[in-house]
Amino acid sequence: MSVTPLNLAGSLTVDEAAAVLRAATAAIDAGCREVHLHDLHTVDSSAVATLLAIRRHALAKGVDLRFSPPPAALAGLVGLYEVGGLLGVTAR
Repeated sequence: MSVTPLNLAGSLTVDEAAAVLRAATAAIDAGCREVHLHDLHTVDSSAVATLLAIRRHALAKGVDLRFSPPPAALAGLVGLYEVGGLLGVTAR
């Protein structure tokens, strides 16, 4: 069974965080194992918190979830908060 990766695009800020988390947890529950981040263009610290919550949900379900490399702005926040190892992404 092949499940399409979840593609996060546009903005992931405090305004979108709850909806993105709901969509991501539903996708994981449906079999998604990869989240694409490269199309995110507007992020704030809520993006990092949301990705951590998505990762926690996946771990609780026993899912080895992968995130694609993040865009520069998100990679900067991941590096600032030193959570690249938790998310399995490399901060630039």
